Amino acid sequence: MRKFTWIYGLLAGIISSLGFLLMAPAQGETINFDRSESMGYAAMLLGFVGILIAITQYRAKHYRNISFAKAFKIGLFISLIASLIYCATWEYYYQNYASDFAEQYMAYQRETMSEEGMTEVEINQSLAAQEDFFEAYKNNLAIRMGVTSLEILPVGLVITLLAALLFGVLLRKSKDEESEYI
Repeated sequence: MRKFTWIYGLLAGIISSLGFLLMAPAQGETINFDRSESMGYAAMLLGFVGILIAITQYRAKHYRNISFAKAFKIGLFISLIASLIYCATWEYYYQNYASDFAEQYMAYQRETMSEEGMTEVEINQSLAAQEDFFEAYKNNLAIRMGVTSLEILPVGLVITLLAALLFGVLLRKSKDEESEYI
């Protein structure tokens, strides 16, 4: 199981990281947050297809049926490995190319709120709480890594849960039902 989780975890992390690196602007350029978000999550989904492939291969090589717990465990480890790679890649990118990320995101939020018709007072009140958060984000690695992992880890966990249900419950039942009729 380790081999499957490491191989597919590394692949999922690399594909997810490449998703944002290919969309990321060079130092000093403005980030396109609308486009980056959708493309980033698409890359994560593409990377996490590896969970389905890993469980399928593990099931084919080791067992005809795989339990929900075993399938979930494989997907969980792949998700954790991919998340660590994604977080490390973001930290490298942040330190070397996007140290002004917080300022750009606040400007993006200000522009979005303005386009939605909010007054300057409402915008300032809304962004006041975010300013404290982004100050902590800029100065604290643990907060940055926590926030970054909240981008990718939930996606991996949802796909893990769906894959475990598919292979550990739905396909397992169909195999058990087939053996009753034979």
